[in-house]
Amino acid sequence: MLQGSGARPRRAWLAHLNKDYVYPGGGYDLARLFSVDDVSKRVQEFLPGIPEALKEMRLALRGSEPPDIRPGKQCTSPYDCPFLDYCNDGGTEHPVSQLPRANQKLLARLEAAGIGDIREIGPSFVGLNPLQQRVRDCVVDNRLYIDAAIRGELEGLEYPIHFLDFETFNPALPLYVGTRPYQAIPFQWSDHILGADGKLTHREFLHDGMGDPREPLARSLLKTLGTSGSIVVYSGFEEARIREIARDVPQLSEDLLALLDGRIADLLPIVQRRCYHPDFHGSFSLKYVLPALVPDLGYDDLEITDGQAASLAYTEIIHPATPDDRRTQLKTDLLLYCCLLYTSPSPRDR
Repeated sequence: MLQGSGARPRRAWLAHLNKDYVYPGGGYDLARLFSVDDVSKRVQEFLPGIPEALKEMRLALRGSEPPDIRPGKQCTSPYDCPFLDYCNDGGTEHPVSQLPRANQKLLARLEAAGIGDIREIGPSFVGLNPLQQRVRDCVVDNRLYIDAAIRGELEGLEYPIHFLDFETFNPALPLYVGTRPYQAIPFQWSDHILGADGKLTHREFLHDGMGDPREPLARSLLKTLGTSGSIVVYSGFEEARIREIARDVPQLSEDLLALLDGRIADLLPIVQRRCYHPDFHGSFSLKYVLPALVPDLGYDDLEITDGQAASLAYTEIIHPATPDDRRTQLKTDLLLYCCLLYTSPSPRDR
């Protein structure tokens, strides 16, 4: 762009936030907050291909029909494309790209065989790993698979069983002493507690101040989790956050790390090993697993429906310009989202 306007830049640098920068408080040290990389050589390598790339982009923008590109792994790597649902609308319900861990070699073999849908994979097709074979069988038979061995894994849980979930936000510019750019800062937790008698209770925490939420969140968490009972999570996210708080709040480190000493039970690998439903569509994300296994449970009637929305809500709550009535409503919405699984009245009804 600069060269096209007649300028002749000699060097090019890329400035980005340094994730290793630890905020000491006060003003930001810009020299340490940003990393500056010389990308002159890479820019020069890209320059010759830019005119043709721009031509292709303009042709696509001017066209009356979208580009005829078959959906594949590129649609979800490194992030989900916003047109993913559009491109799959009217297409196959279970494309072979939904086979977990399917590499390009396998996908090429399937394409060469004229197979675009998992249901078209015959029983004699060779090359699927055990997980992919399970997915194929469940989709072809349109059935739920649950390995009987899952009972033994779940019977190892100890009462009271704590079902723990964190909500976090990731400010680009660190707000609290000792934090880094984009560090996940927990501001809310939810704990559904299942007793040996089958009774379910719910406890929750939502930081109500404008300061660093980590220490008050950790103290309240230690109180509700106590010293006994399994702590059930889905993925290693909560464990990682607890380790980070233990690192950054040293006065609570010993008690926090004790929570991880044999008490954490991660359901994600259990579901991956022992369960599959066609509505997972190749993913073991809770976004797909929960509605498939518990179809009556969902977030559609709530103002906050996922972790990203929760993060944005908290960011708005702590902004000084947010009106008090808006802040109160956002807190209520976060608590409603937090207690979804609870069987007693919601915060709005209490």
